[in-house]
Amino acid sequence: MSLRRGVFRRAGCSPARTFIGYDLDNVVYTYLDLSTVRAEFDPNPAAPTGGMIGRLWQGNNRTAANEGTGCLLQSWLFQSAPEYPGYPGYYVNGGLGGATLGDPCNNVGCPAGNMIILVEATSLDGKGAYFAASRSIETTDRPNNYYYVDGVNWTLAPIPKPFVVNSSRGTGTTTLSMNVLDEAVRAGFHAMPSFPEVTGVISGMKIYKYQGVADPGRARMAWGTAIATVPYTGADVPIPEQTTDCVIEGLDTFYAAGLLFDNGAVESDYVSAATQVACSGALANPGQKKVDRKAKGRK
Repeated sequence: MSLRRGVFRRAGCSPARTFIGYDLDNVVYTYLDLSTVRAEFDPNPAAPTGGMIGRLWQGNNRTAANEGTGCLLQSWLFQSAPEYPGYPGYYVNGGLGGATLGDPCNNVGCPAGNMIILVEATSLDGKGAYFAASRSIETTDRPNNYYYVDGVNWTLAPIPKPFVVNSSRGTGTTTLSMNVLDEAVRAGFHAMPSFPEVTGVISGMKIYKYQGVADPGRARMAWGTAIATVPYTGADVPIPEQTTDCVIEGLDTFYAAGLLFDNGAVESDYVSAATQVACSGALANPGQKKVDRKAKGRK
């Protein structure tokens, strides 16, 4: 990936605001490790198909100040040069209304006071989705306005998958109790010294259900309408009890979760890996059903 200097043709910030993932005063860089994800920019962030996408917006004011259609992730996420210790990691280097590295960032409005950034990607095999999110308070006494530097490199974390904690079986039906672990939710949140509160960025989850012959993939739009919305309060997230049936042989049921940010102003474009309820033609015998009970991150 080459770096070049660009000049903004249109943006909402005057004077310019910048947001960066390094601190030259203290020679500290924060690199994103993308080794576990599909590290290519998605050509259509409005309807992504598996590539990396990025969002940015003013916390509590998404409508007035956001990335729009002209502040794409490739405008503010760049790969380190080989001579730098973070190579081949990526780092944040963006501008909102002034010259910066990369393409013009034609954002909507001007994030003021604070700004949230969100990066999403899918796994190399396409079976899972990953994210990293952070919130920074605007500075007025330093050259750059928003710093996303915490002294450690970021690893994108899986969007947490619902897992089954209990199930009851009847003739042709299975009732599931599912949960999402707090530690899995907060794994993709990166606390800044200026904003350490995870619930100020991640606010909830939407649960999706799909019946078909195969997992529909990671694009949220492929899953249809959410069947439940649950808040995240900094603890494990219990999911309302779900009942699935297997009246049609060969159609399995899949559950996945999407993340909500900033009091529901933004939802992840990708959903988690799926929890599958496998059906067979012998559902008079409830033992034929298989559900995923393993909770990643907890032994």
